[in-house]
Amino acid sequence: MTIRLAWRAVCFLVFGAATFCASATAELVSEYSPKSVLLVAELSLPHPTNAKSAFVDTLTFAPNSHTLYAGYASENLLVAIDASKNELVASISDLPNVRAIAVIPEMKIGFTCNRLDKSISVVDLKTNVSLRKIVIEGEPSTILYDSKVKLIYVADSVGKAGLVIDPETQKVVANIPLGGTPESARADLKSGLIYQILSDTQEVAVIDPVDRSVSKRFKIVGGENPAGLALDSAHRRIFVACENGILLMMNADSGEIVASCPIGKGADTADYDSKWKRVYTANGRSGTMSVVEETSKNSCTVLEEVETFPEARSLVVDPATHRIYLSHSDKIAVYTPLKVPRNAHLESSP
Repeated sequence: MTIRLAWRAVCFLVFGAATFCASATAELVSEYSPKSVLLVAELSLPHPTNAKSAFVDTLTFAPNSHTLYAGYASENLLVAIDASKNELVASISDLPNVRAIAVIPEMKIGFTCNRLDKSISVVDLKTNVSLRKIVIEGEPSTILYDSKVKLIYVADSVGKAGLVIDPETQKVVANIPLGGTPESARADLKSGLIYQILSDTQEVAVIDPVDRSVSKRFKIVGGENPAGLALDSAHRRIFVACENGILLMMNADSGEIVASCPIGKGADTADYDSKWKRVYTANGRSGTMSVVEETSKNSCTVLEEVETFPEARSLVVDPATHRIYLSHSDKIAVYTPLKVPRNAHLESSP
């Protein structure tokens, strides 16, 4: 028996005129569901200056916390959300065309990449203010904190380089030639290695931030225009989401392609949930989210192609609750994972 619960939309007044709204529906399932995910909430960000061009880029969870950061690029804002309550708790300004943040919890600071003025901002996460800027010659497109080696990594899409920043000195300490245009990147927090997609050369570059060099290159075969990347560190597997509707599963040590799955078109981001052993991809061209299960170290299967929103290209999994957050325009949709019976066949769902 299935029981459905529904809540009215709730609006929270935050920071005077800024309104944050959440509407939610939830479904309690006796054991299994014919769907793999359920839409449970939709969060509205501060009202955009132009609703048609409102754009959130990368979504990032701060390590070991319920804080979700959204790079609200069209509004030059970094928005902080308490995911345990689905409430807006802060917004940080003076971040021109901000794309993403790398959070260093032990220092209570973050580093954002801002495309418009080609800078990296150092942000105080206690006071939620921008402290200073590190200007680079290229264009920062991706940023992450490699906690294993305690370094910040920035992908420069114009200079086709990987920049390494020492968070203590807040200075660029290395410029690593990549030989291609960088897209998504992931840090392996066990080894400290960084996996970087190079879209134009169809490669995954394996970067050693300590040696400050590219140690390996894995050729991407079978997919076109690779963009999203997810990492299963425990089983040494990389998942590369390609815009032509292919998800490739690769050996993280050898680069061997061990499996592939069909996904939606125009994939831009991907994330991996280690508990559910699932990869989620946001497919902007199709307006879908692909839900793929890692069935073994060398196999994967598509659970569902979920209809989402046109041009919804960015998502992230909450490591604590395993909910999936998907940005579209000035909103963030929240999905919860559901159990699927083995051998169940799921059609595309609205």
